[in-house]
Amino acid sequence: MTTRQRASARARAYRNVSAGGKSWQVNGDITNINIWPLAPLETRPGPLIPKTTVFSVSPKPVFFQGRDHDLEEIRCRLSPDGQQSSPELRSCLITAMGGMGKTRIALEYAHRNRTLYDCIFWLEAQQLPKLAMCFASIATQLGLPHAESMGGSGKYEVVKEWLETTSKTPKDEVLYFRIEPKPLSLEESSRLLLDLMQCNHPSNEDLVSAEHVCDMVGGLPIAIAHMAGYMFTSGTKPKELRQRLETEEAYDIWLKTKTWTTPLYEQTLESVWHIALRELPAPTIELLYVLSMLNPDSIPDELLVQWGSPDSDPSTQRSEGRTSLEGIRTGLLKRQLIDRGEWPSGERFLTIHRSLQINLRSSLMNDPPRRQQVFDKAGALIRAIFPSQSRIMTPFNHHWDAYEKYQPHLMSLQTIFSQAEGGLKGTSVFASLLADEANYFWERNFLDDGVRASSLAVSILNNMDQPDPNAQAQALCLRGDIELEKGFTGRKTGLDVLLKTLDIRKRYINKAPPGGTHDEQLLYANAWNDFGCGLLEFAEYAEAERYLEHALEIKVRNTNQYDEPMEFAEAYMNLAMVRCFQSRYDEAKTLLEESVKLAERANGQHSACAQNFTFYRATILLNSNDLEAAREKHEDILEERKHIFGTYSLRTRHSYYALGTTYQRLDLLDDAEEMFRHSLESLDRFPCPDEYIARSQYSLAQVLKSRNKRNHDEAIELEASAKKLRDRLLDQHAPASDWRDPDELGVFDYMVSYKAGRTTIGEAPVKLFDLSETGIDQSIAAFGKYDSRLHNPDSGTNAIVPCVQEAARLPTLPDSQSLVQSGDCQYT
Repeated sequence: MTTRQRASARARAYRNVSAGGKSWQVNGDITNINIWPLAPLETRPGPLIPKTTVFSVSPKPVFFQGRDHDLEEIRCRLSPDGQQSSPELRSCLITAMGGMGKTRIALEYAHRNRTLYDCIFWLEAQQLPKLAMCFASIATQLGLPHAESMGGSGKYEVVKEWLETTSKTPKDEVLYFRIEPKPLSLEESSRLLLDLMQCNHPSNEDLVSAEHVCDMVGGLPIAIAHMAGYMFTSGTKPKELRQRLETEEAYDIWLKTKTWTTPLYEQTLESVWHIALRELPAPTIELLYVLSMLNPDSIPDELLVQWGSPDSDPSTQRSEGRTSLEGIRTGLLKRQLIDRGEWPSGERFLTIHRSLQINLRSSLMNDPPRRQQVFDKAGALIRAIFPSQSRIMTPFNHHWDAYEKYQPHLMSLQTIFSQAEGGLKGTSVFASLLADEANYFWERNFLDDGVRASSLAVSILNNMDQPDPNAQAQALCLRGDIELEKGFTGRKTGLDVLLKTLDIRKRYINKAPPGGTHDEQLLYANAWNDFGCGLLEFAEYAEAERYLEHALEIKVRNTNQYDEPMEFAEAYMNLAMVRCFQSRYDEAKTLLEESVKLAERANGQHSACAQNFTFYRATILLNSNDLEAAREKHEDILEERKHIFGTYSLRTRHSYYALGTTYQRLDLLDDAEEMFRHSLESLDRFPCPDEYIARSQYSLAQVLKSRNKRNHDEAIELEASAKKLRDRLLDQHAPASDWRDPDELGVFDYMVSYKAGRTTIGEAPVKLFDLSETGIDQSIAAFGKYDSRLHNPDSGTNAIVPCVQEAARLPTLPDSQSLVQSGDCQYT
């Protein structure tokens, strides 16, 4: 079974668990145990065999009660002969509603049966960042060669390779099964309750009352734990708690039925949370409500520190006068309302049970003003620690770690807001958070996520009576740039959105007093630059040149490349694409060399930003037929991108394709085939836009067809699939165009973003339709009053000031020299 087949089988196990002809729909949370079969010792490479057994599992759960039947069933299914060796991958899914004790069962099984297995690892799979850290930890524990020098994605790959190398080849299907833990029996649950209360010598009355309490909460382990926490911290006896529970209005409903149903659990659990929260101080309750708006699995300690800081909500600070932050945290831990965890880095975090989170959120549904207040406080809390993007919207990769750490909590707020369907009012603070999130997604090339975040930010700002025009333009700009990178499907929307951005910037900059601040000038220049980029996407290279040069002129008049290197790196790169179209390759190369230097100076040589500009440079080398230089660059960039973005990210796929095309032109067809195939791997797990799939399929088909009819049938099938995708996309987005161009590769190349590495730029460009056919109002792109003071807009690009015309012929200068002197447009 291939890696892809195994991954698909595991995915099926999560989506729809099947066995013996029956199909089970998984409706609850899932805990999964996988047993990988070991290959014979003689077939395993020596360096990959751990010298000793490895047991990397969280501590054994304390106060574990019952579950003997479940544990024995798992052992019999996973290791039927009482040993690890087995001819197939076996997978056990533990499914149940939240709070049933699935995680504790898995932990208990691992500890009880550790002698059966050579290596046992515990993976936190709720979130990709946490899963990546677990894989990194495994690589270190196994002592895999060179693991310490690798990034997160590299460690993931080497651990995956270790699993596959040390395992037998599984059969075509994974053997999986499911267990569904039931509530604890009265005896087990009452024993657990008393153990948690540290009641070592209970009286008969305690035993009877404990059973009664456990019966009332449905034998749900999480509910029992919270009841015990309440009784332990408040000094309440089991009999007293029983009496309080019996006074609840809903008690008769719970008592009348003994049928264990999911609705019943939700109701009994609601009573648990009511009891557990009823005597908490108001500040503690407030904090819990705010935390319920966040991702429950890993709430960094910094968030609580920020909550307790003088910069937090003043009203909250006044109410917390007698309760310290540490006191709040300790109280919640004692009551078992939250739990503590630790990342491999040593940083601490908190978790809040999902059932409690749902209860808290649900309790706000009937109180819209209170719900809005809690939501806004959660947004303000995230805003205080979530890094803001560059003030002039230039790429800045240094905050990725922070974004990855806090982004799940912002995504939680985004989901809550979207699902509210108008029940929550967006604020400027929340809109700014969404814009910063979209900027991060744009830098990481998570295009769909970026579109969702930026679109929501735009919607919130548009619904305000007096929105900040700069905030509007910022969110629109991000939306437009991301749409363009999606390729043909987002091109029209992207250009239209960027025109709206330009309109806002132009109206703002022309208001009295005209001109704006230094930063506003640069943002205005970027609006023209982005519109020019949109024209490049449409292969309107000559038209784009006018706007790109105008943008550079504004930048030259306001700053220089040493104060704002990324402003000029972007400008030179886009002009280089125009020069490439004009077959002025030497000028294009010079511009890209300078662009790469500036990007590396701003972000570091191995940053994502610098590698993107290096990729554009290699694209110019490829289009100019400087194949050996292009090969060297693209090979280096591919390794960098795999390390930065991951093996199957969209930008890494771009590099696979570009390198495949380079090999193809060098007549290295084996290597070309390998790269094109890599660009199409694992699309089920890591999807990418159809236009990129179509281009790769078409190019792979041409390589296969040119190899003396080898894989001829596959080539025919790939080419047919590529053309089918092409026809569908063009029928949807350019129905009136005459796209039947003899240059078929040019059509596929036109469909992708030029930032994905078009390989036919220097040839006659394929243009499927004129911009006039898009219905976009291009009159917005007319130069305004401020622009007329720079040059005569009617005279075209020939009237651009000399310093901008010179930008295409810049010499390579040492770092100590300034390329452009602000104001007088003179070069040193």
